[in-house]
Parts: sequence; C-alpha cells; structure tokens
Amino acid sequence: MDNTGQFQKEMKKSVLKEIISLLVKVSALFIFALLSATFVKNELAADKSMKHLETAFVEAFDSHKTFLLEESTQALCRELLAGEEEAASFQNLLYRHNLNQKIRSKAIVMDSQFNIKYSSFSNEEISAYHYSYNNAISNNARKIGENEVYTAVYNNSTGYSDYMMVKPLRQGEDIIGYISLFLSGDDWSYYMSHFSDNGVITDTRNNVIFYNKPSLMENSYKFDIKKSKITYISGERYWLKHAALPVYGIQIYSLVLYPGNPEIIIGLIMVIIIGILWFNLASRISETMAEKNAQSINKLVSEIRIIRKFDQTHRIQMDSKDEFEDVAHHINQMLNTITHLHEKNTELLKLNNLIEINHLTAQINPHFLYNTLEIIRNLLIFDADQAGKLIVKLTKVLRYSINNSKRDVTLEEDLQFIHDYLSIQKTRFGERLQCTMDIDENCYSCVVPKLVLQPLIENSIKYGFQDQMELSIRIKGYLKDGYLILQVEDNGPGMGEKDLEELKDMLSKDVNETRANGLYNIMRRLKLKYTEKSGMEITARPLRGLTITLNILQQPEEPGVLQRIRFEEEEHV
Repeated sequence: MDNTGQFQKEMKKSVLKEIISLLVKVSALFIFALLSATFVKNELAADKSMKHLETAFVEAFDSHKTFLLEESTQALCRELLAGEEEAASFQNLLYRHNLNQKIRSKAIVMDSQFNIKYSSFSNEEISAYHYSYNNAISNNARKIGENEVYTAVYNNSTGYSDYMMVKPLRQGEDIIGYISLFLSGDDWSYYMSHFSDNGVITDTRNNVIFYNKPSLMENSYKFDIKKSKITYISGERYWLKHAALPVYGIQIYSLVLYPGNPEIIIGLIMVIIIGILWFNLASRISETMAEKNAQSINKLVSEIRIIRKFDQTHRIQMDSKDEFEDVAHHINQMLNTITHLHEKNTELLKLNNLIEINHLTAQINPHFLYNTLEIIRNLLIFDADQAGKLIVKLTKVLRYSINNSKRDVTLEEDLQFIHDYLSIQKTRFGERLQCTMDIDENCYSCVVPKLVLQPLIENSIKYGFQDQMELSIRIKGYLKDGYLILQVEDNGPGMGEKDLEELKDMLSKDVNETRANGLYNIMRRLKLKYTEKSGMEITARPLRGLTITLNILQQPEEPGVLQRIRFEEEEHV
C-alpha cells in the first residue's frame, strides 16, 4: 500500500481544523466578553438609576405623609373647618412645609359635604373634572386606617401628572372633612432634569406618576410594557430594570438607552482577518513540520522492520530530539515488558515441573505417609475392612497427587481429593478434628491450580494441634467481582503480629526462604499464572486461629445457590 505524502496531507488537514476551531472559540469568547461587559455596564447603570428614583420617591412620599399625619396639621384643618381659623394659617403651614421639599405639593381642604374650605389652586386651575376627581378619591379614602393615606394619580392632560395623597379628617368617630395633597409633576420633572437617569414611576394599575423623558410615553396615562431586559419604546432600544415597592403601591422602571453595537461587527471582522493570517502562517508551519516529522517516521519504521524481520533483541535507536524519540523509547519499554513476560512464562513452566516433583515431599510429606501406614498396620489387626477402605483412599490420594496429565483442575475435582485426604486425617485424629465446608454451587466449575487447598489444610493440622487437643477447620468458597475466593480458617493457636509480618515478607520474595514450601509454591504459582491481581492473604491473632484466603481471577458467572457440604466421618477404629 502506497501512502506516500499521506502524513503531510493529514497534518495540514488537522491544522486547518484546529485553526477553524480556534477562530470559532475566539469569536465566541469575544462576543461573550463583549456581551458580559455590556450586561454589567447596563445593569450597574440601571441599578444606579433605580436607587435614585426609589430614594427620591420614598423621601417625598414619607415627608408628605408625615405632614398629613401630624396632629398639628390635622388640628389646624379641624379649626379651619369649624371656622375658628383663617385659610391664611393653613397656607402659612403648607408654605413652611414646602420650603424643605424637593417635590412641592398643593393642598385642598374640604368638609364632609365636599365643600372646599381651602385650596392652593387658583380658580382657573380647579376645573369641574379636577373637583369631581378629588371628591371621588376623597370618598374612596373613607375606609383607610388611622395612620394611612390614600393615594391616586391625577392627570388633567395638560402636562405632568400629580400624585395625590388624601387623608380623612375625623372628630371622634365621625369624618368631618378631607385634606388632599397634590405632589407636583412639574417639580418631579425639574428635580430629575439634573440627572441623566431615565425612568418611569407608576402605581400598581400602571397609571403614570412620573416620567422624565416624553419619548418614553406612548400613552401619557398608562405605561404598560413587557418586563424583558431589552425593550423598544418609540423606536429606541432600552435596557430595562423593574422593581415593585408594595409598601408604597408603586412600580419603578429604570431605563438605560441601549443603542446598536457596531463594535461587535468590527470586532468579528478583525477576528476573521487575524484568523486568515493565522491560517496562512499555520499552513507554512505545517508543511515544514510534516517534512521534518516524515523523516522521523521513516527512521522509526526502518528500526521496527529490523526488529520484526531480523533481530528481536534489537532496540530502536533514534536521536531526533522530538516526540518520535519518546515513541521509540516507549516501544523499547514495551519490547522489554514482552521479553519479561516471556521469561515469566518460562519460569511458570519450570515451577510447574518443580511442584510436580515436590508433591510427595512437600504436600504429601513422609510424615503423612508414615502416620497413615502406621494406622493401616494397626487396623489390619483390629478391623481389616476399615484398613482396606483406608488403603483405597490413600491410593486415590497418591494417584491424584502424582498424576502429570493435569496441572489445572476444576474445584469440584480438587474437593473430591480433599474429601479423601480428610477421611484419612479423621481416621488418625478422630473426633478431635472437625472440618466444615461452605462452598457456593457455582464455584465447582471454576478452574484452580491442582492441590490448591491441601497445603492450607495440612498447615492448619500441623500447627493447630501443637498446643491443644481439638481442632476445627472451616473451608469457604464463593465468587466475588470476578474472583474465586477460597478461605481456610482454623481455631488453632494462631500467630503473633511480628511472626505474621515475617511470614508475609518471606512469601512475597521471588526466592523461597521459608520452610512453608506449600504456601510459597501456591502463592507464587497464582501470581505467575493469574497475574499480580491473584494472590494469598493471611490473617491471624494469638490464640484466635489462622485464616488463609486465596483470590483467584475468574471469568464472571451467574451466582448459584449456596450449598452447605459437611464432611461426615467414616467408621474407624
């Protein structure tokens, strides 16, 4: 297959994709940054305007409300309605009040029949509509609480709206009149003209109380717009912030002029121009890189061909001072690992041969044979039938242990051997030896090293009877997370922490330095055949027994039903 030049083409294509991706990311980042800056800028401006409008309204409202609720104001109005005071007295009081106000007010005082007793308005200013509207609002104010004022918006279509604040005048439980304050819309306009803020204040029914820019009002009576961040009024775009003040019964709209953003278009054009320049530069760089890297690749391929066809011990030699030199280094490491694995497999074969040779000496040791033959000799005198059965079992044990046709067996086969082995041991120790097996049914078909359990049981018997007359051994088997777990637990004298650590240390070495030949051979064989993930765990406490656990890597299977198998001793003398 001729792939000449394909590497250079793929590299140029890859660089093109990266440049386009980078341009898209930079453009998106630029737009995001610009929109974020715009958002923050407009939000801050809208917040500032909102706070200014809110402060101005709250100060004016609270001041005029206080004036209406003051006992001196209401007492003077009651005297005025009773004819005990002249209108000039109330006019003087209102004048002094307005001296300290940014938003001044005019007042109308009426009796309970809506007859005007005092008015700050001229006769020309009080129209029939003005009079009727004031009467209607005053009538609505009859049910408000002692410390409340009734509010409304008055618009006479000749200018800015006036904000009305009405308070009934009471004599005991009876209403004897009304006092109405009209906060001047002209004063609102004049006061807010000193600031650059754009805003509208309405009541809860969207009736306009104040606005500072005529172009904001498509309808001078109502201000009803969608409360979205960006809104259009009279063809102009605004950044909107809305807040409601339920305590005062108003809504505040802060509006920041938000014209089009030509800088976004300009910025995108600049990004595209820079991207084109980057692309041209990257194309030239990619051609140079592809040419240089092609030399390194050809050298790497040549070295690999030597290993594949001529010399498997050869290692790649590269001095390109780039990533391909690292690739060559990692390939060499991989080859070394493969060689090491090959050596481990060779070691496994040798160890299997050694295990087969040592089965009679290490696992079926002479002491076991001697003791068994001595038992048979005695049984021949007292119980020939039992002696015959014992000879059959010993024959099975010896035949199984020296059989060279199998190195790995199913757990079920190995357990049958264990059954015969334990029968012989039970004949020797009698009731002093108790053994119980708890094996998951789905474990029987698992493949295990031949004679994997016998050294563990022999170890328990050998050391378990040293300081006590009775010994109990429990064998468990189950599958967990892809592993066959085999556990041999006894109630023997156990082992001290120091001795346990020394045993673990000796078992972990590559060379057997311990007398526990059976334990060492099993652990070493597990690691060589089933990888480092398989192994042996030993736990013990003084006078609390010893537990040895084997973890053997398996293919996952469906869990079976736990079957409890209890070893039953056969008749013996």
